[in-house]
Amino acid sequence: ADRGIEIGSHTRTHPHLTRLSDEELELELRESRDVLEAELERPCRFFAYPYGEEDARVRRAVQAAGYEAAFAIQSDERDVDRYAVPRVALFRSDSNPLRAALKTTPTIRRAVRRLRALRRA
Repeated sequence: ADRGIEIGSHTRTHPHLTRLSDEELELELRESRDVLEAELERPCRFFAYPYGEEDARVRRAVQAAGYEAAFAIQSDERDVDRYAVPRVALFRSDSNPLRAALKTTPTIRRAVRRLRALRRA
């Protein structure tokens, strides 16, 4: 954080947010943010959905919790708003620099989306 990297929240326990009650959801969002802000001594402005899972209720809860924006896993849908900003998921299996570069290259991402669309057709 001191070097300019934005550190955002990702919940306390990494649950499937769409399966939580409203109270559980609010607790996950608030407590994870509080811990980060206390540790970093700066505001926690952004949120990333565990597993990329979100719906309208979860997006509203994230907004009500005071986050400025939230990041979801990329989808083929075009309904993008500040509480469903597409992100590229990188996992341990992407530790190879070439693999990570390919996943984050716009041209490759578009090609993969087209291939998926063709498979569904």
